[in-house]
Amino acid sequence: MLTTKVMGPLDEYFLLHYALRREALVRSILEGVRPVMVRLADRLIFLHRGQKDVVTIQSARYQRAKELSHVPLALQLWLGEHDAEPLSAATRSALTVFESRLQHELTTESGPGAEVLQASLACMQTLLKSGTVDTAGLRSLAQTVARPTRALMLEATREELVALDRGVARWTRDFDAQAWAALRVLICANHQARYRESATLYFERLLAERQAAGAKAERRLIYAENARTEDEAIHLLATHELDQQLASVFLGDPYALQQNVLGDEASAVVRELLPEVASEPGKGSRS
Repeated sequence: MLTTKVMGPLDEYFLLHYALRREALVRSILEGVRPVMVRLADRLIFLHRGQKDVVTIQSARYQRAKELSHVPLALQLWLGEHDAEPLSAATRSALTVFESRLQHELTTESGPGAEVLQASLACMQTLLKSGTVDTAGLRSLAQTVARPTRALMLEATREELVALDRGVARWTRDFDAQAWAALRVLICANHQARYRESATLYFERLLAERQAAGAKAERRLIYAENARTEDEAIHLLATHELDQQLASVFLGDPYALQQNVLGDEASAVVRELLPEVASEPGKGSRS
């Protein structure tokens, strides 16, 4: 949305009616006038024809696979910056407790999960025996668990996508061409998850919509970066659609308000101010 922090008197009219129109769009989305799916944390939410349905797409096994893959990461975060330092009494005590927990977990785990636990236990036992942090040993642990950790990640991803596909298949079973064309999907996740995020890849293929840089790729599949609640996601969708409506009418491009409207002009001014590209970091063209 094109707004400024300093609001002039004329902007009051724009902001008031923008907010009113957006709230009207929010109501229509919640009423399920057309199908909307929201992937939020461990859930997939479906709104259509005044109804709401929710399926859990991250099972207990999904969570377990992630938990197991985090064990060696925890050791790296804990000790990775303390090379050759002796273990304090508090650290030794905490490591001993952690070792006991892993020993217990190993009795019920098999396959890649057991491999990760065994390698992590061996590393911890070496640390406790030597009494000194050895970052080379932690790096060796990372190499040892690389293959089973990747297997755990694949297992978790498959668990999530199979559950997601079951929900989507059930909800879209009776879709006609009009419903498919009207479908909007929001993927709620953090910034770093955006590239090749699993649900995004699924919906890209389902909707034949390729994600790319900027809003120009977001037609029916929208990445709701850092939206943490269903309400935030729905308001983002309403904002997205309202901006497209305004941009289509006034700028002839439905995506123009989802980027800096003055982007071309700004680029021209930047080139004027900095006519030469710096050849080395920190060295511009002002000398």
